[in-house]
Amino acid sequence: MELISNTQQLALLELLAAHKARFLNFRGVHYLDIGFKYITNILTSQLAIRIHVHQKKAAHLLDPAQLVPKQLGQLPTDVIQSNRRLDAATINIRDTRFNPLIGGIAIRNLRHNLLGTLGAVVLDRQNQTWVGISNHHVLINKNGKKGDPVTQPASNNINDIIGFVTRWDEKLDCAIFSLNNSRMIAPRILDIPTAVTSIKEPLLGMTVVKSGRTTGKTYGVVEGVSEEEFTIVPLKNGPLPPDPEISAPGDSGSIWLDITDHSAVGLHYAGEKDSAPQNERAWAKKMNRITAALDISF
Repeated sequence: MELISNTQQLALLELLAAHKARFLNFRGVHYLDIGFKYITNILTSQLAIRIHVHQKKAAHLLDPAQLVPKQLGQLPTDVIQSNRRLDAATINIRDTRFNPLIGGIAIRNLRHNLLGTLGAVVLDRQNQTWVGISNHHVLINKNGKKGDPVTQPASNNINDIIGFVTRWDEKLDCAIFSLNNSRMIAPRILDIPTAVTSIKEPLLGMTVVKSGRTTGKTYGVVEGVSEEEFTIVPLKNGPLPPDPEISAPGDSGSIWLDITDHSAVGLHYAGEKDSAPQNERAWAKKMNRITAALDISF
């Protein structure tokens, strides 16, 4: 699958923006992106505007006004059935204590019984200190507050507190927490050979890797992109190991990296509810949006 250029992707995103409001009003539509078209459930290299629905229905069961045209301008459309599942999890006793603190390990807000992944240790540009990054739904969820303690391992033991929630962006499903100097830190990610030092835009066709608490190190390819997020599907062929399951509960907060230079491209937050291997898909928020919103850097 050929990697698309940033210029071409920006032009396609402008086309998507022109039609987004219209299709989000259709019943059952929950997400729009531009990406590769599926033909008889096989991913192709053809670009399309993609309309994600919770449940695909036959055309005769739909109101004619709710039918998606086969083409918008010069670009075909594709209706995709998908259902996001936030990838937080309940506590798993296999999680262990890490020193130094690195990305790819389990963390938890003591206020609730959910855990996720510490994506990485990053720099808070507001005060030039090291902080941890993960998802909003991991660190805040429904009742989290500024100052909540964060533990590693993901336990209810106050001796495992490594820091405290500082700020977040709910729309981008991201949050950071200060580190309390109880342990050493390292700005790297478990099972990733080099430190993450830069960010970039995720591009259609880009091969990516992440290291998460539950599924560990998995590989995928960017197959859909919208203004603020993108989707990843498992690799099918090539020199890298195929991963039929690229994410699972507990992986929320892990960071997707470009395989070529380990630049951070996205913050993982959800996976596909459907357990069928052919429907496996991961969802991530764009890292360049997150670093701007939280005022952080790698």
